[in-house]
Amino acid sequence: MLGVRGTVKCPFLTSFCLVLSLKSVMRPIYYIIDDLSDDRDIYRQCRMMYAQANMLIRKFSMYSVPVKTTLFKTYCTHMHTAHLWRRYRRSSMQKLTVAYNDGMRLLLKVP
Repeated sequence: MLGVRGTVKCPFLTSFCLVLSLKSVMRPIYYIIDDLSDDRDIYRQCRMMYAQANMLIRKFSMYSVPVKTTLFKTYCTHMHTAHLWRRYRRSSMQKLTVAYNDGMRLLLKVP
């Protein structure tokens, strides 16, 4: 099946393997989606931001404000695939901004 080009309907054929059309594929670090939008990857990053902020709140709640700020910047600002985001909705980027602000606010115990 891989060697026969005329009988298989597929988007494209590489030299090593046949690439079929999929709705979405989750790689260890990022999502590849058929409409090429980055919204699902941004939502994944939002979940990671909340998880990292909760971990910092649990472990470092008694530290001083400068230490908390440094820890937050260290743990919550690295986004592995942010430089690859090109097609996304404005609302998903706003949700990421809200997640960042919520994490910092909760860590510093600011209402």
